[in-house]
Order: sequence, then C-alpha cells, then structure tokens
Amino acid sequence: MQSPLQLRCIQARKTKSVSARPILKSTYHSYAGAAFLEFKNPLIFRHPLRTLEIPLPEGNFIRLMILEPGEDGDALSCTMKTMNLDNPVPYEAVSYVWGSTHRDHPIKVAGQTTYITTNLDSTLRRVRSRSRPRTLWVDSVCINQDDLPERGSQVLQMGKVYGKAKKVLMYLGEDGNSHGEAVKSLVSEIEDMVLEGIRGAGESWNSFPTLNSDDRERFLADTRWNSLIVMTHQPWFTRGWVIQESSLAADGLMLWGSSEIPWRAFLRTYTWMIRRLPHVRVKYGDGNHGMNRLHLELYRMHSQTETMPLYTKQASEFDFLIIPHDARALSVKDQRDRVHAFLSVASAAGLELRIWPDYSDGKKPQDVYLDMAREYINITGNVNILHCVQHTDDSLCDGFPSWVPRWDLNLFDNIITHTSAPTLIPADVRPSVSGSNVLNVKGVIFDEVIFTSEPLSRDVSIYDLKRIWDRVSDAHITSAYKSTYKALAFSQILSVGRSWGAEWPEWTIRSTKG
Repeated sequence: MQSPLQLRCIQARKTKSVSARPILKSTYHSYAGAAFLEFKNPLIFRHPLRTLEIPLPEGNFIRLMILEPGEDGDALSCTMKTMNLDNPVPYEAVSYVWGSTHRDHPIKVAGQTTYITTNLDSTLRRVRSRSRPRTLWVDSVCINQDDLPERGSQVLQMGKVYGKAKKVLMYLGEDGNSHGEAVKSLVSEIEDMVLEGIRGAGESWNSFPTLNSDDRERFLADTRWNSLIVMTHQPWFTRGWVIQESSLAADGLMLWGSSEIPWRAFLRTYTWMIRRLPHVRVKYGDGNHGMNRLHLELYRMHSQTETMPLYTKQASEFDFLIIPHDARALSVKDQRDRVHAFLSVASAAGLELRIWPDYSDGKKPQDVYLDMAREYINITGNVNILHCVQHTDDSLCDGFPSWVPRWDLNLFDNIITHTSAPTLIPADVRPSVSGSNVLNVKGVIFDEVIFTSEPLSRDVSIYDLKRIWDRVSDAHITSAYKSTYKALAFSQILSVGRSWGAEWPEWTIRSTKG
C-alpha cells in the first residue's frame, strides 16, 4: 500500500544545473543554497486524491466511492461518502493490481479534477456501469495513504470490508487473446459436474468418483484448460493482498477483459482439476508454477462439507502458518504486509493476533515478524512456528532472533513438518517469550550433532543423498546406533522424523531387527 508521491524541498551547497532522469523531463536549479525542481511533465506529481478531505468519524467507518455512469470514452467522475460498517449500505469492493504509482489519468472527484494511476483508471472503467451509479470500495482511494494511523486502522477493517460487500469485483486486467470466454464456458460445465458429483458422494471423505482412462483423455483434450492456466498466470494471482480479498468474499466475480467468471465456480473447477485431473498442469505447461495453493486451502477451510468428497481427512487439517509461509511466493510492496495482509484471514481461522498495523518509519518488517511470532506462541502454546524458520547469514545480523521466521525470505517451498505425519513433540510443552525476543522452552539433551553436510537445495537429487551417505559411512564415525540402525537414522534425519503411509511402522520394525 503506497503513499502518494510528495515533492520535498532539497538543500544544496553550491549552484549547479543538471538534468534529471528523462522520464521526469525536469531540470534541477540551485540559488544561494536553496534548491527546487522544475517539472516539464507535472502529471507525475498531481495533487493527492480529494478523498483525503473527507474525514472519517470515530468507530467502524470507511469511505465509499460513488462512481458515476458513463460510456467507454467518457471521463471518470465520482463522489465520496462515509459509511458505518455496523450499518452498511449495499456496496461492492474492488480487488486489482496497483501497478505503477505514477498518477497521470484524470478523474473528477466532487467536480474537482485529480489524478489516478493507469491500473486504477483501467479498473474503474471496467467496473463502471453505463446506466447507473456504482457504489465501490477501492483501497487506494478510500484510505488516506498519507495518514499512517488511519492506514493502520483501516487495514484492520479490511476483513469486514470484503466480507460485508455484496460482491467483490476481482479485476484481472485485459484479455488480449480472448481466453476469458473459453474459461467461462469451461468453468460453467465443470462446476455443474462437480456439484452433481458432490451431491452423489455425500458427506464422506475422498468419495468423489475418479476418472477412468478414457474419460481422463477426453477431458485432457479440451484446450480450454490452456485458457484457464493462462488466466491463473495473470499478475492479480501474484499479489499477497488478494488472498484476503478473495477468501473473505461472500460473493466474488472475476473480471478478465469483457468476461465475467464467478469466483466460487472457478474454485470448484480448479479444486476438481487438482484432485482428479492433475495431468492438466503437465500437459498445458503449468508445472509447479500454478495458482498459489492458499486460494484452495482457504476455500477448503470455509467450505469443508463441500470439499470433503475431494480430499482425505488427514489432508483437510488446516494450520494458519501455511498462509504466511505460502505467501512468501507472493508480492507485496511493503514487507510489513506479509503479516498485516493476513490478520483478517487469521481471525477467520480462529487465531486472533493482537497486532496493530503500524506503518511508521520506526516499525521495521523484522519488528512485525517478531510481534507475530510472539503472539502466535503465546496464543497457541506451541512452537510450530519454528517449522517455518528460514534464514540467510545476512538475515541473522543485527541481533534478529533466530527463532523468528523471516516471511520476506523464500528459500524453501515446503515446511519441514506436515499435519498428516506423527510428531515426537509431547503435548505438554508450553513455551514462553521473555523480554522482547527470548524464547524459553523445556527439553532433554538426548544426543549431539557430530556430522553436518552442506545445505541441501530445492534441486537435491537421490545421487546427492547417496554421496552424503557415502561420506557418513566412510568417515567411520563412532555411533551409538547399531549398524542396522544407521540407514534408518539417516532416512529419519532427511524426513525430520516424519512418515506417510501405513507401511512405515512395519518397515521400521523390520529394519531395526536387522
């Protein structure tokens, strides 16, 4: 969430005249130690939006934009008003990609001309009605981005804003190759099939019918899947804030070019594809770079009865920590929003993190991450957050606690645990945080580390693991393990003591007996 660009006085010690960057088309002048900039293209530095002149009353108030109707080429025009979320009028919330901060497109606000960004201009033109005013909430307009306390308080309200909107309009941008209508028809057909299958499966886990080989090939031959994959690669899907904006929507509508695709119908289609036709992502080039899984995880959390037939019971367990972890792959302009953007999602998941969004210069991203870690541990009474710790040598500088995850680092895809796997941690461990950054836990010293390998990357192969095993074996290290235990111990280290499948306990018993 950016602030409008402001021009500040510049001090200089000597007289000089230099050219600024060509994009600004400006000249720098200095006279008697004072300096100023003369802009030949002043559109970049327009006055702030006039929404800032409408104060918010105390309480759960927000601003709304009433966008006037118009044809495609007409100038944008709107008025502003305030509304109490405790007594809302019908409105629609807008979700879009902010893009560039340059404000060079005119809009009339209460009859006065001001300027907005290219992306906002495109978004408003797409959602504008030709025949009637449209009442909207748009974060970049309805929040005074320069008023940091207001910005923080309004961020806390955003869960209610999107949850109480009669519709959330998700603008994906232009559809240059006309994929939208293909996606719309595909989603409509697959959703009908999915809903029929859910009704037939009833409320039982993983009971949705699987595809036989003929049906699988028939579905894969439908090239509309390619259009769906193209859609999920639009910039909107890379934003961190859209996780909250979409998951809390009572009714979501994706706008891609001129096409309109219901959000929930899309989620049903994509979930079925992932669970029953994953071959689509291979055939149409999606690989491991598809839509962030948080959209599906939150869909499951909010709609467990509906999704039950497509998932196993173990896979249904939800842990809030997957949200900031998986969001590492998403973009935010302010790194503090790697926590702030998910506070309302945490609340919806039953985790009330008592964190006030503070956008002042004195509050660094690392401070926010520490606040979140402290809150999580104090509320849950567990140290599961340690599974999400990722650090570099640089991130551990300046005394930053090693037990606090750096949510702005994306070094590894997977958390080193899984809710479906058993754990060796006893349930009665109650950690605490003393002072500001000291984690206190109880434990028993049961072993010591006598060998470490080089860090393993995402690209580690079975041959890399074989080389490490050979080094361990060739080192003839004195070990408390019997020779028949060593391979088992090695595999448990690689999997952090976790296992999947009923065969593992039996295999463990056989291997320890030699």
